[in-house]
Amino acid sequence: MKPNFALTLSFKGIGLLHRTQPGWHLVGEVGLDSEDLAGDLARLASTARMLNPTGLHTKLVIPDEQIKYLSFATDSRDPDIIDAQVRNALDGATPYALADLTYDWSVSAGEVYVAAVARETLMEAESFAVEHAFAPVSFVAKPEAGHFEGEPFFGQTSHSRRILGPDERVERDLEAIRVVGAAKLPIPEPVAEAEAPAPQEPAETPAAPKSAPATATPAAESPPPAEKKPASAAPEKAPPAATPTASEPAAGDESEPASGPVAFTSIRAVTPRAGKATPEADAPPALPKSRFSPAAPEKPRAAPAEPQKRPHARGRRHRPRRPSRRDRPEPRHRPRP
Repeated sequence: MKPNFALTLSFKGIGLLHRTQPGWHLVGEVGLDSEDLAGDLARLASTARMLNPTGLHTKLVIPDEQIKYLSFATDSRDPDIIDAQVRNALDGATPYALADLTYDWSVSAGEVYVAAVARETLMEAESFAVEHAFAPVSFVAKPEAGHFEGEPFFGQTSHSRRILGPDERVERDLEAIRVVGAAKLPIPEPVAEAEAPAPQEPAETPAAPKSAPATATPAAESPPPAEKKPASAAPEKAPPAATPTASEPAAGDESEPASGPVAFTSIRAVTPRAGKATPEADAPPALPKSRFSPAAPEKPRAAPAEPQKRPHARGRRHRPRRPSRRDRPEPRHRPRP
């Protein structure tokens, strides 16, 4: 199989190409400085699926800055001999060991063209494409004229084993990628907006009839004066009191309600009955005491205050008060013989 899309990677941005006959069409590009890189790449992949509903498979185009190009002359036509010459030319030509490189070569008019790339670069490119759901299946390059004959092919991705059949292989292109124009993007069909239901006007609540005050009755609506009745006529009987129904209990009825299924209610929602208000019912419920909070220590009782002594004036001695005559005891007289 041949992938129907190509994902070009560069230090400026990411581009997506669509295979056509002949050449490739540019679907779109996303700059690496995009504020929403993941979102832009997701929209680019979605556009690709709209262009080709059969599926999205891409070949990753490695940038030339990550590829080592070299060439040398040869007079041999044996592929094994040419491959040994390529390995000798690459040995020491890059900072990587020969085992850490993936390379491809082509021959034209006695000249061998070589393209080599580090394996870690391929792994990073594959990880990026898989993360953004571009389904990469192979690695290629897009060399400038004179650097390579045809399209360098660096093999299949490890991700291709998961999305391709067991006997399905990626076929390489003999010609390098050549962009011939821009892709004609499908125009999405306008989605019919559902008509929003008209807002329903709230039902008008009938106003409760207002009772006219007894003290201020309009003169126009005042009833005619009642006719005087003879004194012998019996007074009119008052209308009987309305008998309370089951839905409206009579005021002051202290009978217990009929037993029946009781719904779950909170104790705080129970209110005292009218006419039985007690100080305990009127008082707010006491907050529960946490068992983790320590009890407040009792305050020590204050000792009785001692009487303060009156200080003596400076420079004066405290002399005891001389007893008056009243305070002196009366003399005892001895009786005369």
